[in-house]
Amino acid sequence: MAKLSSSKGKKENPVNQELLFEPITPKSIPLGISVIERYPLNEPFAYVIITEDPAKRTLLYYIDELKLNEEEARVYNDIINILQIELKVPRQEVDPKEYFESHATKTIEKYKLSLGKLANVSWSKILYYAERDMVGYGPINPLMIDPNIEDISIDGVDKPVFVWHRKYESLESNLMFEKDQDLDDTITRLVHMAGKHISTAYPVVDATLPGRHRLAATFRREVSPQGSTVSIRKFREDPITIVDMMNFGTLDYGIAAYLWMLMENRSSTIVVGATASGKTTMLNSLLTMVRPNMKVVTIEEVQEINIPHQNWIPLVSRPSYGLSSDKIGEVSLYDLVKASLRMRPDVLVVGEVRGEEAFVLFQAISTGHGGMCLPPNEKLLVYEGSNPRFTSIEEVVEDAFKRGRVTHSFGVEIAEPTTSIRVPSFDENSGKVVLSNVKKVSKRYYNGNILKITTDAGKVINVTEDHPLLVLDQGRLIRVPAKQLEVGDLLPHPTLLRSLESGVKYVNLLKGLPCDQKGYTVKNVRDHLRSETKGKLAKKLGVKPEVIDWYRKGDYLPLEQYLKFHDDSPDKRYVRARKSFHLIPAVIPINGDVIKLLGYYASEGFSDGSVVTFSFNSKEARLVKDVKEILRRTFNLSARIVKDRRYQSVEVKVKDRVLGTFLTKMLKCGRTSKEKRVPDMVFSLDKRLIAKFLESYFKGDGCKYILKDKGLTRFSMSTSSEELLHGIIYLLMILGMHVNIHRDKRNGNYNISVQAGYNLELFAKQLNVQGIGSESIRLGMPTFSEKVPIEIVINSGGAKLLQIRQKEGNEYISRMVLSRLGVGYDAELYFLKARKIEATPYEGFVYDLYEVEGTHNFVHGMGLISSNCTLHADDVYSAMQRLTTRPMDVSPSYIPFLDLVVSTRRVAIPMSESGLLRVGRRVIAIDEVIEFDKYFRAFEWVPSSDSFVSHRLEESHKLKKLARDRGISVDEIMKEMEKRVLILGWLRKRGIRNYRDIGAIFEQYHNNPRETYEKIEKQIEFVSK
Repeated sequence: MAKLSSSKGKKENPVNQELLFEPITPKSIPLGISVIERYPLNEPFAYVIITEDPAKRTLLYYIDELKLNEEEARVYNDIINILQIELKVPRQEVDPKEYFESHATKTIEKYKLSLGKLANVSWSKILYYAERDMVGYGPINPLMIDPNIEDISIDGVDKPVFVWHRKYESLESNLMFEKDQDLDDTITRLVHMAGKHISTAYPVVDATLPGRHRLAATFRREVSPQGSTVSIRKFREDPITIVDMMNFGTLDYGIAAYLWMLMENRSSTIVVGATASGKTTMLNSLLTMVRPNMKVVTIEEVQEINIPHQNWIPLVSRPSYGLSSDKIGEVSLYDLVKASLRMRPDVLVVGEVRGEEAFVLFQAISTGHGGMCLPPNEKLLVYEGSNPRFTSIEEVVEDAFKRGRVTHSFGVEIAEPTTSIRVPSFDENSGKVVLSNVKKVSKRYYNGNILKITTDAGKVINVTEDHPLLVLDQGRLIRVPAKQLEVGDLLPHPTLLRSLESGVKYVNLLKGLPCDQKGYTVKNVRDHLRSETKGKLAKKLGVKPEVIDWYRKGDYLPLEQYLKFHDDSPDKRYVRARKSFHLIPAVIPINGDVIKLLGYYASEGFSDGSVVTFSFNSKEARLVKDVKEILRRTFNLSARIVKDRRYQSVEVKVKDRVLGTFLTKMLKCGRTSKEKRVPDMVFSLDKRLIAKFLESYFKGDGCKYILKDKGLTRFSMSTSSEELLHGIIYLLMILGMHVNIHRDKRNGNYNISVQAGYNLELFAKQLNVQGIGSESIRLGMPTFSEKVPIEIVINSGGAKLLQIRQKEGNEYISRMVLSRLGVGYDAELYFLKARKIEATPYEGFVYDLYEVEGTHNFVHGMGLISSNCTLHADDVYSAMQRLTTRPMDVSPSYIPFLDLVVSTRRVAIPMSESGLLRVGRRVIAIDEVIEFDKYFRAFEWVPSSDSFVSHRLEESHKLKKLARDRGISVDEIMKEMEKRVLILGWLRKRGIRNYRDIGAIFEQYHNNPRETYEKIEKQIEFVSK
């Protein structure tokens, strides 16, 4: 430790002394930055500078603190040691900062002389840092005292601290913790300030700091691989008022006057919107318009609402004690709602909370982020530009993070892909399966269960417990958290997948072979070798002149040398591997022959990279001949036939490294049976070629069963590769066919079967499989994809006969029967029952397609559809859907008891001076609820002009009701609104924004409206004159 200097002893050299308490300060601010805004925090010691990063065109948050020089740093170190010894714990409750300031000043005066001659020391600067680090929040103190900061996020060591600014939203700061110990010490300090404990034994803390700031912290690498993390959501002591909302541009005078009238008359209101759209802020401002004598009870998980009322009871839920599942001492939101009703409140507020109880429905309709989402290896089909890619969601998301712009929101990392990414999804409006753009992807660290959901067709998806699934409920698709899914629930599956044909015509081997590995030569390159003199060629290729003679004589070039030339005619070249006599065309056409060979390889092929083998049984002589001919015609290869009488097998063998590399590395078909996969390019081929691939795959690895007792035929295929299984399922869906999956418990292989009805006939025709008779198509035995749940057709106005069949216990009906009855069902969906739900513990990153444009769902796993995790509820229609479906299950008959739906949203607004886009919050719509599925839009935001318009307010149902209740006309109500617009304008002009001042004026107007209005009107007239 650093020691105090003695008057008798020698002073230690401050340069060599270890400064244990040296203050952590932000990084220096670079010169020449473009300053957007600068404001003080603690003059003259700390300022904030908002600046623009010229390279990224993003805004940055700089803390500008006065730095300590070397001598000041030494004195600071000594002062901290002295104060830790000298300062005593006060005997009574006092303000920590006032106590520190008075006693610290005396202590410094006492020890000034013993610290030596200090000509260049600013004592006020040292006192600032001492107070910051001993009774403040340490290095993050400037962020905590900045009234514009809402959230602080520390994501680990060597990462910038991110802040959420009221004006500029998410910003990267110049504050960074460079040592694990510094960050751990800061977290320990914060947790102790909150009266809690954190350690490796208890590494997660959720607490409240002094000033009612919300603290969430993790300690070291016990639960977070990146080390300790901190998230602080600051509590605003000075509440946002309706005048502030007008100043921000969130709403205008007309909306404010309208809401004032309705809130004063106790209209029931919900505020909906995405994450950080300003829902809580809007709720706070609405509550400042509630009459002061009303009793208000607020219920929250963490207190965020702050209102001026004296008659206000804030209630906050409490988690259980201990680590067991008994929930000892827990006070849930449901308990608080029940208790609040016995308090007889005039206004009951349920804030943005988390829970499944029906009473706390506000959480489900107003929160903007759900549980994330899919485990890393969950498969999906994406189109990047026009190129298909069948891969894991982890690879899709991580690739976007490498190239896209990354932001942070509530512990979730979000990236915007720089290239076009589209995925198959279901459009609920048209009933069609479409390709939708992925606007954002996300990931976060997750510790919980992964649910493996198996359907009655054997198809599987894997999701986290909170991932929203699409489920059929009373004829409608609803979104349900996966943990609430029950066995027997119906999950949607597309009847058809639309692919994006890329028009791939050929593959150039010369661009795909590994040029860094010697052993490939390119033949028929005489035009390149004669294009320049021998000397110039030798210099260009970096070889001796005599080597050029060898190249010319043999008419060849090593691959790495050939690639130094620009070649407009690669189709004239041939390529050969070392120790091979085969000359393979350098350009391979993508035609029926090549696609069939890929299908045969997927079913019966394997390779070690040098030797490619196709293994058939002795009865498949026709397939052996087909493979041999394709190799000769397309690749100019002569294959060797090897017969094994013991195993009754016939192998087609080709020893050629070019072909092996083409199959295993360029197309990534896999080497062994367990590594097999469908090449990505196959997903973008036309349906004729896709059918060719599946035909050859089935002929190589499939079989046909005739069930004589049932008069049915069934086709079956088997594979040990899970990735190949997924690919085959998706190719069949592109052709409009569907399969059942069964896993063999004996060997772990996946069996794919096609059976029954039109699905079987389509398979036989498209894949050119013979021997299917009409006896296999039975009206009463439709396959999964041909069955429609009767409840869908009844709810959409189906025939009475269907209601009779439903009463008889029938759940499904064939599409063919519906067609004959004249009942239409055009949606490109069929439904599979959840047969089994298995939970597996998982800890690690999970991934999501955070924003799927237009549809908010996508196809994944073995072809099922689920929602992306961002449960948007930013308008009245989505809000009503959330209210009337699980987990709330509010009956539609109760919806008319609701009066207003206020929809908020974060929007981009141009900044006239700099040309940058700034992000603001706007009330995008206010809808009056008349009855379920019937609404009146009172106000709407116009993006082009950043203004608000009202819609025929004289026809407003709520204003008409208010007029009836008061016994006056609607015209008088409209005049009353005009008066309130004038009062609000006067408040804004006068700069009156404090909630107590506004509340007092509102109360005066309520008690004596005429006198209050006349006084304000006279003041306005006087100012005008």
